[in-house]
Amino acid sequence: MRFVSVGACAAALATICAVSVAGAQSSPSPTSVKAAADATRAAKKVTLEARNGSSVTGDVSIYVIGRSKTRIVVRIPTTGKYRLFLHPGSDCSNNREAASADVALAPTNFNQSRASMSSTIVSLPLEKVRSNYVVDVRDATSAASLAEACAKLNR
Repeated sequence: MRFVSVGACAAALATICAVSVAGAQSSPSPTSVKAAADATRAAKKVTLEARNGSSVTGDVSIYVIGRSKTRIVVRIPTTGKYRLFLHPGSDCSNNREAASADVALAPTNFNQSRASMSSTIVSLPLEKVRSNYVVDVRDATSAASLAEACAKLNR
């Protein structure tokens, strides 16, 4: 077995980086600019609508991740702890039973001075998420089974 010093590895990496930087163009290629523009157009923001007398509102952004995954980002401007679910259907129904097709999203982070946010990558293609899914928001600190807010992703 042959050992190489850390210094030798760092020197080799610095040489590779210097060559890469020296050969880099000052502006991005047209292909990368188009890809970034396409990704921005593909990202969709949907409004969370308050339900059952709650004041919870916000938005849900969905982004394509490759061919078979989607990032779902939920932003709620008020502080709080919320349980989030992605499930098939056209509406968030109260007292619904959990189904095998439901996907639990990351609960919102709790910070008393900032908005609540959740980001989750799901193993569903963007087209399927947009076809007939909703994001269901429920209070994580109570046993209430009523939806606090809902976002229909098929808009």
